[in-house]
Amino acid sequence: VKFQNAEKEYLGFPDNRTDAMLDAAYAEYLRIQDLNVYNLIQIKGSAKDQVVQEYRDIFLTKNSEESIFEIQHDNTGNFSNANGHKLDRDAAAPYFGGTIAAFNPTQNHVDEYRMANGKRINEGGSDYDKNNPYEGRDYRFYANVLYDGAMWNSHEMDIHYTTVNGEQVKGVDLTIYGSSTTAAVTKTGYYMAKFLKESQSINTDDTYASSQNCILWRYAELLLDMAEIEFLRGRTGDALDKVNQIRRRVKMPELQSLTWDDIMNERRVELAFEKSTYWDILRYGKAETVMTGTTNPLFGVKIVYNASGNKTITNPVVNGRNTVVRYFRERQYFYPIAWDDVRYHGIDQNPEWVEM
Repeated sequence: VKFQNAEKEYLGFPDNRTDAMLDAAYAEYLRIQDLNVYNLIQIKGSAKDQVVQEYRDIFLTKNSEESIFEIQHDNTGNFSNANGHKLDRDAAAPYFGGTIAAFNPTQNHVDEYRMANGKRINEGGSDYDKNNPYEGRDYRFYANVLYDGAMWNSHEMDIHYTTVNGEQVKGVDLTIYGSSTTAAVTKTGYYMAKFLKESQSINTDDTYASSQNCILWRYAELLLDMAEIEFLRGRTGDALDKVNQIRRRVKMPELQSLTWDDIMNERRVELAFEKSTYWDILRYGKAETVMTGTTNPLFGVKIVYNASGNKTITNPVVNGRNTVVRYFRERQYFYPIAWDDVRYHGIDQNPEWVEM
């Protein structure tokens, strides 16, 4: 959308080619489907713990029928030979030997997960309890996010504060712990679970890493891509069917009708941490509105228990380090051209970039 009807041809397309490009992409998706190679991995269990574990296993299974394209890593997990990676080490809580507490989910992301009855958390009849916000949610929430009280590798996540003699004492998972000299803790009150191996042992050997493959594109994303195109081309029933295929798999109630927001919400939940949301925002030209900490801040969670066991839950802003607020400027849709090239070749600089 952003790059159609461009004012200058080198900034995009001089006319609007949206429909033609959507149709061309859809034809390619049909061609992939016709190979009869890829499918959603179906979840056999129906109880919460079964669904959560089976869903997590999808992202730990190498070259499954759902995976279309993934980066291969051998099972040694040896980082020194470039066949391993450090996702578990980088993302785990320091209690487990994690080092930098990267990839922490925000409260904004947590709020995307609807209730088990399919309602949004702020929708009438949702059964959402702000004092018990992690009860009765979409099973994908429990699979993807580690929250205060969640179980991980036989450890109950302790991501809250306890008031003792008027002082707030940090929980274990808010405390630098263990032997790592660079350990950090979550800035948001959450840790990531999706893609991580619960049984992964993390030690101080820098050459020791993780072995799970990196899934870049899978069949669920293909279905959501197709649903998006079908919705935009007026085939709402077909789009609804594809979204519901994904929801049925995780035992979520089927949607009876479909809006654009429903599709985008399903993308953000089903494709959580799969590096798609950022590009979705860019390709629809919403980045300067959505990615600004001033008007659309990122939030975390802070849970404090008092001496009587009662708790308060607040959602502090966690925009960035040292109170630096990040925001996306419209000029960032285009990278700047080196000024030496602009002068030498006599070409225009991309919009709004100014030489300092």
